[in-house]
Parts: sequence; structure tokens; C-alpha cells
Amino acid sequence: MSGELVVIDEDASVDSALARMRGHGVRRLPIVDTDGHLTGIVSLEDVLGQLAREMGEVGAFLQQSAPARLATS
Repeated sequence: MSGELVVIDEDASVDSALARMRGHGVRRLPIVDTDGHLTGIVSLEDVLGQLAREMGEVGAFLQQSAPARLATS
């Protein structure tokens, strides 16, 4: 092993996970509970996929509401 294992608490935010990944140059983080037991793993691909889905939903909302905004202008 080349150093201390980088992990994240299960109640940490997505922003914290991304900052930790960036800061340590890793693409995957083990998720641990308060006792230090492994509860999961989050990957950069998981986070990017979720953000892409959310951005798609925002785009769809904006497209649906655009005609209503134009009609009231």
C-alpha cells in the first residue's frame, strides 16, 4: 500500500467527496460509517452520471417553460 487509505464519511456531501477526490487524486472513495466500517464506494463516474441526469432534468424544464415565458413577454 502506498499510503493512508482515503475514505469519506457516509453523511458527507457530494461536494466534500469531489473535493477529497480532487485533493488526493483518486477516482473512487470508500464510504465508511461512524465506526469506520465500509458501507459503500462512490466513484467519480457515479457523481458525474448523477450530475448529468440532474442537468438533463433542468434542461427539460427550461425547454418546457420557454414557450410560457415567451407568451408573457
